[in-house]
Amino acid sequence: MADPPTTRAPRRSADDRYDPARDRYKWTALTNATAAVFMSALDRSIVLIALPAVFRGVYLNQLAPGNIACLPASSSRP
Repeated sequence: MADPPTTRAPRRSADDRYDPARDRYKWTALTNATAAVFMSALDRSIVLIALPAVFRGVYLNQLAPGNIACLPASSSRP
């Protein structure tokens, strides 16, 4: 039986050394993206909870036939 072919890792050049600043940037980007997703979900929840009070405050019946345009567009997609 033949041995399976082996693959070698590409050789690293002198310019491809470990750079802590680059690694720190990756973690910063991940942290910022995670915080943005969390804040977006939190904001959506707050708005959905507050909508009835907002409509009562402006004396608007959101279920009336002519007021359908006042409802925010929401979908299940992010």
